[in-house]
Formats: sequence, structure tokens, C-alpha cells
Amino acid sequence: MPEEGLPSDEGRVHGIDAEGIDTDEWNQLMRHLEATIPVYDKVNSIVTLGQDSRWRRHVAKSAQPGMKVLEVGCGPGTFAEHLAGVDLTCLDPSAEMLAVAKKRIEAARLARSEDPASYVAATAESIPLDDDSFDRVFCLFSFRDFHDKNKGLTEILR
Repeated sequence: MPEEGLPSDEGRVHGIDAEGIDTDEWNQLMRHLEATIPVYDKVNSIVTLGQDSRWRRHVAKSAQPGMKVLEVGCGPGTFAEHLAGVDLTCLDPSAEMLAVAKKRIEAARLARSEDPASYVAATAESIPLDDDSFDRVFCLFSFRDFHDKNKGLTEILR
């Protein structure tokens, strides 16, 4: 029996994974994720045993200045705020997450005298951007929340 107010595991492929949940459960998941915004970074640090910052730094090394970069599932902008010298687009299904990300990322980009990033409200399964339009696509901690993993990966590869 799931904890009161949390989506059940019924219909899911893997436990806390969002694969196979229905629309109501997806909306509930989004509300729960949005509720974590004030402690989002702390939660990621705890669940990764403090490795999240190291992983982000390692992954960021593959983004070179001048590249066109997309982050799928940018959340509150924790990763993207440190991407310097790139043409950046951040995608997230949550308007609340995007608002926090925009404030955080634009402050960092302004401090570095960089052009503003672009922000897109969409899911990984339906990316409203042109084919083959990015040099790098990053997806750090949001893959578990894809409703349809195959479709999300197909879109990222597109």
C-alpha cells in the first residue's frame, strides 16, 4: 500500500520509476517534485551520498564553449547554471521548475556576461524543437521521471 497521497507502483515497470503511470499520477508526481523545489539540491545530495555535484562537474566537461546545448529535465537549474560559454536551452515539463531555473541560470549568465538561455515547457517525450539542432543533450536526474523511456530517448536522439 503506497503512502497516503503518493502514486502507487501499480502499472509501473520499476518501483519509483514513472514509466507506465497514468495522467493523474503524472500530474501528482509533478506536484510532488515542485514541492521539493526549496530542498531539491539537498535531496539530490542526500540520495546520491554527496556525489551529485561531482557527477554534474564531470558531465559538464563535455560541453565546450560555442556548443548549442539542451538540458532535458533541467529542474531548478542546478546543472545548467554552471554551463558557461554555450548556447543553452533548458527544457522541463514544470513551469514552476522552469521559473526557478530561469532566475538561477540568468543570474549566473549575467555575472559571466553571457546571452540569456532559452526555456521550453515540455516533456522529454515530446520535445518541440527541430531535429538535429544541438551539439549536446544532457539529461541528468530526470530520466527516472520519463513517462515513456523509449519515446523520451528517441526524442533526445532526434
